[in-house]
Amino acid sequence: MKISKRMLSLTMAISMMFGSAALLPEGTFTESTSINASAEQSGDFSYTILEDGTVFITGYNGGGGLVSIPEKIEGRNVSGFGTTFKNNNLITRITLPDTVESISDDAFNGCSSLSDITFGNGVTTIGANAFLDCNSLTSVDIPSSVITIGKAAFMNCNRLRFVMRGYGLKTIMDEAFRNCTSLVDFTFSGGLTSIGDYAFYDCYSMETLSIPGNVKTIGNYAFARRPGYYYTMGLK
Repeated sequence: MKISKRMLSLTMAISMMFGSAALLPEGTFTESTSINASAEQSGDFSYTILEDGTVFITGYNGGGGLVSIPEKIEGRNVSGFGTTFKNNNLITRITLPDTVESISDDAFNGCSSLSDITFGNGVTTIGANAFLDCNSLTSVDIPSSVITIGKAAFMNCNRLRFVMRGYGLKTIMDEAFRNCTSLVDFTFSGGLTSIGDYAFYDCYSMETLSIPGNVKTIGNYAFARRPGYYYTMGLK
């Protein structure tokens, strides 16, 4: 793979901050993105400033419990974070500001004590594996700003019972809610157009399902292994 000088300098800058084994968060940086080589600290968060002037959180050293991502640090909007919180089993609640537009891939993967997530109204995408194995989650209220729920985003959240709102949702990717065995209610958006392969596989607690009429694609085994259920089409 050919690596441009811009990408090489970006990788070197990250290595200076996090060590030689550091990896770029998937889908977060591009060749047009640059960062400062030195990380700053604000409270429990370390961060860097992106080329567009926004703040990207790179680390968390707090004690867990309720974690509120600040809307601004040093007067600059906080635009995102990568795998900063992955596998942190001390965090119980997360609140996100409206300035964060996407939940990165693997953002809260393995946060086994996370029981509540409050999204900001700016979030448009929930990334792949974002809440994989977060088996303390019992309900999720998805804001209308969210358009896409990524692959395996909530897979294995086996205590998740309710997914609400999501009125702007258009795409549910493969395995998004696979093995959510306690899920009993999912509010499907009338604008939903695509449901991926295995999206609700093994969600056997869902007895009634109403699928919006706008849905054009339902993937293979999307609702498989749900004995005794029925569904209706054409909900608006």
